[in-house]
Amino acid sequence: MKLETSHENEMVVRAPLSRVLSVVKPSIAVLVWVKKMNYNEEVFQPNLAIEVASSTGSQPIQIYAGKINDSINVHMTQGDNLFASSHWVLNSSVGVIPPGNYSFSIWLKCTTGQTLVYDEFRLFLIEIADKKKEFSSDEN
Repeated sequence: MKLETSHENEMVVRAPLSRVLSVVKPSIAVLVWVKKMNYNEEVFQPNLAIEVASSTGSQPIQIYAGKINDSINVHMTQGDNLFASSHWVLNSSVGVIPPGNYSFSIWLKCTTGQTLVYDEFRLFLIEIADKKKEFSSDEN
């Protein structure tokens, strides 16, 4: 996905996921994205927006998500041709969501005079494990 703005305008883009997902247990939401690096640009972290289905209709909720250890990212270099190469970085953010039926979308921002190129977005939902009963030697 390529976002390109003029020197007069900025852009905000919303990309909804195609279906409603049911979350049965409290879960961790992990958003992963790959972006072409240009060190002269201002980059905003993609925002994961969530709407939950309720008896009164769809309600937006805010989850607090942040980058996972901002100093550890995966950097890749791809040879475009004999004389040029592209630099890409894989980033991720994580947040916790309660049970419910959710519609997800990703919001991206591109400030004035920039070109941002994203290659991939992935959303993973990981159930938080139930607290296990502690083992006691008296139970044997």
